[in-house]
Amino acid sequence: RTGSGVVAMRKGLLIPLLSILAMGAFAASAQAQLTIEQFETTTSSSEAGAHPDLHTHFKLGNSEGTSEVAKNVGFDAPRGLFGNPKVLTQCTALDFAQQQCPPNAQAGYVVIHSNYEGDPNHLMGLAPIFTLEPGPEESARFGFIVPTLNIPIAIPVTVRSASDYGLRFTVSGITQSVPLSEADLTFWGFPAENGFSGGHTLERFMKGKPGNPALCVGESEPSCALGYNFSNGGSFTEASVPSRPFISLPSVCGQSMATSLDVETYQRPGALVHADASYPDTTNCDRQVFQPVAQAQLTTGEADAPSGFNLEFTVPQAQTHAASPSSLRASVLTLPEGLTINPDAADGQRACTDSEAEFGTEAPAHCPNGAKVGTVTLKSESLPGDLTGSIYLGEPVPGNQYRLFIVAEGFGIKAKLIGKLLPDPSTGQVTATFEDLPQLPLEKFEMHLFASDRGIFATPTQCAVYAVQTDLYPWNPTIADQKGQFGVSVTGGPNGTPCPGLPRPFNPKLNAGTSNSNAGSFSSFTLNLTREDGDQYLKDLGFTMPPGLLGSLRGLTYCPEASIAAAANNSGTNEQNNPSCPSSSQ
Repeated sequence: RTGSGVVAMRKGLLIPLLSILAMGAFAASAQAQLTIEQFETTTSSSEAGAHPDLHTHFKLGNSEGTSEVAKNVGFDAPRGLFGNPKVLTQCTALDFAQQQCPPNAQAGYVVIHSNYEGDPNHLMGLAPIFTLEPGPEESARFGFIVPTLNIPIAIPVTVRSASDYGLRFTVSGITQSVPLSEADLTFWGFPAENGFSGGHTLERFMKGKPGNPALCVGESEPSCALGYNFSNGGSFTEASVPSRPFISLPSVCGQSMATSLDVETYQRPGALVHADASYPDTTNCDRQVFQPVAQAQLTTGEADAPSGFNLEFTVPQAQTHAASPSSLRASVLTLPEGLTINPDAADGQRACTDSEAEFGTEAPAHCPNGAKVGTVTLKSESLPGDLTGSIYLGEPVPGNQYRLFIVAEGFGIKAKLIGKLLPDPSTGQVTATFEDLPQLPLEKFEMHLFASDRGIFATPTQCAVYAVQTDLYPWNPTIADQKGQFGVSVTGGPNGTPCPGLPRPFNPKLNAGTSNSNAGSFSSFTLNLTREDGDQYLKDLGFTMPPGLLGSLRGLTYCPEASIAAAANNSGTNEQNNPSCPSSSQ
């Protein structure tokens, strides 16, 4: 046929053909996606707080025709597992670049397989893993040189601050010219341990040289380090730093813990290939210890005065072969009667909202400076330095009017905790509660609440030594909570006066008046009643207005009882922004 009929036939044949090709291309693409064939994490011991070797192994799907290549790999360690890179000598960035990290920096080793020279799972070899100087937003950093290729790989470590404060290991920018297919990483529990049995003398590499890095090409046994050392004029290599624990296991028994692996490919940016693996159950929790110490002091010794508050929790962490003590999970402090919330504390203060604090995210908090009421310092041997931050007055919620937002950021950690100050409705006695503290090896938790006329607390009215009751709870559920008591002292009266006697003086001051002094005119009326520090508290108030001072209710409406009840259950901030009573009743 000729003319338009030929065109119609060709179009009719072309459309099904394109459909078949598209379906084939889609099927090929689906079959070619990278997969995680194997993934596991094991340890040489499962005892709570122990310091075993940690092994992580994964293998990627690399069947014939696979076109995707791993670009980034992320590994999430189980919650509560932590390490202390400071027990080793940290290799500088310059020495790592020049392939000459010292033996005292070796934390373990890695075995690498890649799609290389036609072999989809070629054994590239074994290389030592070194601890490196961390970046400013990293809790730790490790690195190794890929055998055969001599490519440096860095492994920054951060903390999952948005969830359970577990460790996250990340490898970014893996070469796509030689696709990664399998990796086996081992971190030693005591990397500086010497000896032929139980130590790492046979597995520790001597210092490499530029162009001749410390590694074994085509080998998978860690004892190959000895061969490298001998072939380069060395011998058995021993660590010259003290042998201290590098890895410590979690404190929680009887709960399943998981590890996870995420792989991003060059071909599908943003899409993650995910795998979960179970982690060996923690055992022998009854062998762990928990011996925390709490202490606090007022920032003033004056009675009936505004005061700041210094609070410190200490959980000693042993640097020996013994199991690490359980981490602190929660604390409850019952402050003495008479130490109350200062009514002036909220005057001029702003509150930080939950959204400003960025709870549940790893974004930095941006609480207003006007909400800041103190500072916090977290100390841990495992961190590059002290973790410092601020304490903010949190936005009230029903049943919890006095919330403290504790925000500390640095070293890849964005810690955001909530404390509660709960005054007794009848006596005003305050209970301070801090729950769900990170399961991290924190040795000291220091809080300082500012001292000023608007300090959070008001001291008792009489000189004495007052008892603070403490109840500290461990993450290990088999260990009993630890109760304790210590004292805070009030030694003088307000403003440098002697200790108040009994009864205390009572000299309230009253200022009142109208804004317009013209007879028979409308005017606003102001009444101001004050009490000096050291005076007795106000109990009942009664005011008698001068004769002839009247009020006009014309044009005003009443606030319904239901609205008054709603206002009583609303927070002050919400009531200010959205009053329960109608504006015509104000």
